[in-house]
Amino acid sequence: MNRTENKDAQADAVTIGRYLRKTRERRGMTLRGLASEVDLHPSYIVRLEADQVRQPSPEKLQRIAEVLGVDHGDLFALAGYQSPQGLPSFVPYLRARYRMTDGTAEELATYFDNLKRERRIVERTTPMARKADDLGFDSPESVKWENL
Repeated sequence: MNRTENKDAQADAVTIGRYLRKTRERRGMTLRGLASEVDLHPSYIVRLEADQVRQPSPEKLQRIAEVLGVDHGDLFALAGYQSPQGLPSFVPYLRARYRMTDGTAEELATYFDNLKRERRIVERTTPMARKADDLGFDSPESVKWENL
């Protein structure tokens, strides 16, 4: 690839900044409007859209994705984060889903741990066990593929 082709390829590459700017503009949202909605300073959004933020935090990306109506996994991928294969644990889920302090998230996790013990709530561990449970089977071994 020669130098001109390399520059053209870089200009056509999708970056998180370009993606965010185009999505924001398509939604008819101003830069200040987005910053206000996600509780960030407008200069941060400017730097993010200019690809000057090395690694934006997942929490900020989650908030931005929510406001722009895009999949947060896409933003994570563009920012260089690996998408998790399964569900996150409870506290990271709470932090990603809701705006709350660390203390509140920890309190909720403690409360839920107590509730799990009291009500004998057990975690589903595998996709097959979850499917068996959803279908009312006693164990994953009793599941027949034709029932799935």
